[in-house]
Amino acid sequence: MNNNTYTLILILSALFVNADAKSIDSLQKQLDTTSNACVKAELYTNIADQLIQFNGPKTREITYAEADRAIACVLKAIHYNARNNDTLALRNNFNCLASAYVIQHKYAQAKWFVLQSNYISRARKDVYATINSLMQLATIKIAIKDYKMAEKDFNEAIVLSKYKNDVLREIAIEKCLATLYDNTGRAKLAVATEKHCTYLAANLVKITAQQAKQNQVRMVEQAKIAAQKAKANAVKMALVAKINQANQAKIALQKAKTHKAEERKYLALLKAKSQWPLPLTFDAKPLANVQPTLSGDAQTKADTATVFAVMQHEK
Repeated sequence: MNNNTYTLILILSALFVNADAKSIDSLQKQLDTTSNACVKAELYTNIADQLIQFNGPKTREITYAEADRAIACVLKAIHYNARNNDTLALRNNFNCLASAYVIQHKYAQAKWFVLQSNYISRARKDVYATINSLMQLATIKIAIKDYKMAEKDFNEAIVLSKYKNDVLREIAIEKCLATLYDNTGRAKLAVATEKHCTYLAANLVKITAQQAKQNQVRMVEQAKIAAQKAKANAVKMALVAKINQANQAKIALQKAKTHKAEERKYLALLKAKSQWPLPLTFDAKPLANVQPTLSGDAQTKADTATVFAVMQHEK
């Protein structure tokens, strides 16, 4: 490396460091002026990201102090995200903490936080996030020389990649596994794994076409299942509508019967009222001219009582 190249690298590094410092200062000013909990959590997370370059390529060497400060920021972000039960934000925080602890070579802490991230990914059935956490776990276990468990994590990641039909990811993971075999003195397994990687790469187009066909078949089956469900739901809804219609007709008929019975009862009552007391007809002569003769005869008394009753009724 000549002097000019070395100088250029130093200048670029200084520019990146200066840009990061300005960005962190800007984020810190925003943090000092806000009182919203969600905004604070996001700002703490972004500051940590800038400190250890978590979500981007590493353009400089991260110091122990920067990792320590990033850990402090992420722990504060976790405090806010846990209140809101934001599992995605918490998972991101756990991954960031794991990266910071790896920088500090604190592998036990890093492993614990990766396991928390892996748990959230499995609970959410997020396959790709689960694969990423398994790869991170395998890297940490290799660092602590737990090769057997690292191999287990790699194999599980390969299985999940096959499940998602992601051949490129499968090849990348198998290359990592081959490197592990080679570094642990298992040359035959390393060679076999490398050959399988070569086979996958050579047949990638064919495999991709085959997987696309399998996906198409799966989509057709899913469409059939969806159509069957829709048909079953339509039949069910039609049956429910028919039952409701029958119930409404039954209720309407019952109301009609009740109304008719009440009408008959009312008509019978009117008829009964119109027939009592019986109408009586009298002579055209005024009743005032009628002078009842009172005698001891019983019939005469009854007639007189009847006439006076009729007069009372007419009044």
